[in-house]
Amino acid sequence: MNLTAALVVAAAISLTASLPAIAQDDTAAAGVSRKEVLATAVNLLAEPIAYPTGAAMMTAEMVSFEPGGHTALHQHPVLSFVQVLEGELEVRVEGHEPMRFTVGQAFVEPQNINMQAFNVADGPTKLLVVYSGTEGGKNMVVTQ
Repeated sequence: MNLTAALVVAAAISLTASLPAIAQDDTAAAGVSRKEVLATAVNLLAEPIAYPTGAAMMTAEMVSFEPGGHTALHQHPVLSFVQVLEGELEVRVEGHEPMRFTVGQAFVEPQNINMQAFNVADGPTKLLVVYSGTEGGKNMVVTQ
């Protein structure tokens, strides 16, 4: 074995020998907090959550509404989670009374029913939307 190869092997052995000690000293969480935002088996209409079939695809979006902004009339064929990060959102689902959500609140949108979302805050409204869909599938279908 030449000198360069011997040095590389020695360096690798010394580095990997110290890894278990580092990992053992740092196994407990530190500086991390958790707060459950939502735990539910039903959507905002109290209907059971249904997962689509096919190859799974998770998609996350940051959605921003200007003052007075709103979505088109639409449906979600897949499971979608929403958390209000800023502002206030009014959700109107066909056949149901309007529902309002403020900062920190979260909900699961109903599937396959017409709905619209409106910014009812004086300023912008921002959402985190996470879809549990399928590869090549649509997360939202405009119905208007």
